[in-house]
Amino acid sequence: MSYVGVNHDLRVVNGRTLYMPPYAGGQEGWGNLALPDVSVADTAQKYPVGTKYVEGDRIFRYVHVSGSPLPGRGAANLNTIQERAGASWDVNGVIGDTTVYINAMVNDIDLDEFAGGWLLFAGADTGHGNQIPIVSNTAATVGNPSTIVLGHGLTGTATAGVTGSTLTASLWSQVGTSLPSGYSTIVGVPITTITDGEYGWIMTWGPCLVVPTGSYGDGASERTFYFQTDGTIFGGSDLSYDHQYAGVTASLTYYDDTAQVTNFFILQLFP
Repeated sequence: MSYVGVNHDLRVVNGRTLYMPPYAGGQEGWGNLALPDVSVADTAQKYPVGTKYVEGDRIFRYVHVSGSPLPGRGAANLNTIQERAGASWDVNGVIGDTTVYINAMVNDIDLDEFAGGWLLFAGADTGHGNQIPIVSNTAATVGNPSTIVLGHGLTGTATAGVTGSTLTASLWSQVGTSLPSGYSTIVGVPITTITDGEYGWIMTWGPCLVVPTGSYGDGASERTFYFQTDGTIFGGSDLSYDHQYAGVTASLTYYDDTAQVTNFFILQLFP
């Protein structure tokens, strides 16, 4: 396979650098090394989803948006696109295989639906978990096999008609508003409006201002922030049950002999 547009030299322009992700089928914008304006959303795709942009201390990822996540709040991976079923392997898989054949068992599979995502399965040889990046997949109707090209060889074996698997799509292919149910995982923070069906940049690491549920940092050792289910943040001293970690306070919050509050923090999701 030719990786024209994927392989490139790193160009650092005033502290800014762009990284193409590993090749995945169905994406546009390969080889576009033009430094982006992260404040602008795109109606047409300009970079492959998952492209990483470093701007000084801040890191962004290029995503496709579903719904309209709010700027200054955590946005979640809303991808429920997965094919998960037992006895789904159509042909035996051996260690080192880079092409596998897995039956559509639950839903029809679209062309490159899982490109940039993952193949997950327990090896028939050891039972150990295996996670392998997916480069491309062919379309398949329920009961028929999809040909799946992998980013590296199988690390475990699979038995046709016995081994089950999960195919899951890219983390960056369907990003939207965090679900109030608490069952979605936040992958970044938009800094501008990106509407349904558009592409744009969400921040995943670095100095960040997020809408708070309250003001925090005025307690001794209160340095840690967590996400609420609506994408806002709150301080660790109020943590009463499991919440997703967001990052740490960026500022000194005691001066003029007074404890101060802040919602300016170092976002720590994907470096």
